[in-house]
Amino acid sequence: MNLLPRFQLKLKGKFFSALSGLVIIMVTLASITVFFFQKQMLEKQAEDKALRLTRSLAYISLNAVLLDDYITIQILIDSMSDADDVLSIVILDTNGVVLASNYVEMRGTKFIDPLSPDIYKIQRLVLHKLKSESNKEVWNTAVPIFHLDKKIGTAIIKYSVEDAYAGLLETVIALG
Repeated sequence: MNLLPRFQLKLKGKFFSALSGLVIIMVTLASITVFFFQKQMLEKQAEDKALRLTRSLAYISLNAVLLDDYITIQILIDSMSDADDVLSIVILDTNGVVLASNYVEMRGTKFIDPLSPDIYKIQRLVLHKLKSESNKEVWNTAVPIFHLDKKIGTAIIKYSVEDAYAGLLETVIALG
């Protein structure tokens, strides 16, 4: 008679360990899936934001570039560069010379970017995903500035997406 209760406890223990193992596997798989889809969604939102910022900068800069009103462009750039995720903002002429930038030392010089040296020659929207020196994920967006059919400049914004991912892993682990 003593063997039967011990056997039942062992069977209950086996069932509990199998069930808890199955629950842990399911929660882990669900957490990985949520993390993957959430990261994709955040990346898409960051990409859309970078493109909207760059397109807005190009559109708003059109008249100022035509009129050589670089003070207006600089005020716009200074207001946009206050965001933590915006690393650099540059307006180039058709020869690659910096008309306005959030870095004073770049103004009036030839734009040099080793990762995309001929970016000022683009004729359509460009979005590059890059790794910075500090191994952060950075997106380089460039939009040509057109007046009618003639290109008169290029708007470039480097945008960091690291802040968008901050806390995502901890949130998914906490949910799990």
